[in-house]
Amino acid sequence: MNAPNVRHLKFASLAAALAAVILSGCAVISEPVTIPKEDKKAPRVSLSLSGPGLDIERMSNPPSETWTGEDGGPLFDLEADSEYKFRMTVRDSGGAGSAWLYLPRVFEVVGYSPSTVKMTTSGATHRLVVDGDRKEPRLSIYITGKFRTPKLGSSETVKFTLAAFGYDFGGEKNLRNGREMRASASVNVAGAAEAKKAKAKDVAKKKTAAAEKPAPRRPRVKKPAVKKPAVKTPAVTTPEVKKPEVEEATAPKVRSNPGYKSPVPGTNGTPGVDAGKSGETKGE
Repeated sequence: MNAPNVRHLKFASLAAALAAVILSGCAVISEPVTIPKEDKKAPRVSLSLSGPGLDIERMSNPPSETWTGEDGGPLFDLEADSEYKFRMTVRDSGGAGSAWLYLPRVFEVVGYSPSTVKMTTSGATHRLVVDGDRKEPRLSIYITGKFRTPKLGSSETVKFTLAAFGYDFGGEKNLRNGREMRASASVNVAGAAEAKKAKAKDVAKKKTAAAEKPAPRRPRVKKPAVKKPAVKTPAVTTPEVKKPEVEEATAPKVRSNPGYKSPVPGTNGTPGVDAGKSGETKGE
């Protein structure tokens, strides 16, 4: 049995990978995922920049929606008339739906990928958009490219905001979840390196000034006097006792019974009373 042609297999795999890149239009092939029945979690959005005088600047949401400097000013400074690379990513376990990136119009966009990215210019911004494929959902989608900053005079400075928006497929019901991220920056002739040095010196001065300040004294706290509440003795009143009125007893009246016949002859109806006169006797 002949051994398989390893070299042929390597070239075949490479050709298949390149074909997949061309067909999908993605700079990097992301792993496939399954769209869930319900998706209530927004995707993760990230953006990175690199170029002259600037280390790779990475921003993402989460953890933060707005990226600024310590004093609320620009997060970083770019050099005038210089070229920078950018990369935006939208990642969602239920499938990355779309990525939107806004750049200032004063920048010249000199290239971007994948080929499915659509760029439009309106007002003061360039908008770059790429959509995921709902039939073949992927874990993440990307927009990569380059831009050139404008030429400036010696005293000119351009401040701008980079804005990135990411959306998912929203599950089978297509109720999309979105997340946004903004970063403030500026372009000046001094360049990013000089601006960083100036910022570092300013921060060092503030820290030194704060360290030289004497610690504030704690104010004395006076304990309030505790007053004992006055105890009032309630007045005791003796209730009046009324004697009950006693009615005098009267003997009941006795009525004679006219229908009563005494067994003793010669008496009336009242028992024990003789009807004859005292001392009189009747002869035989």
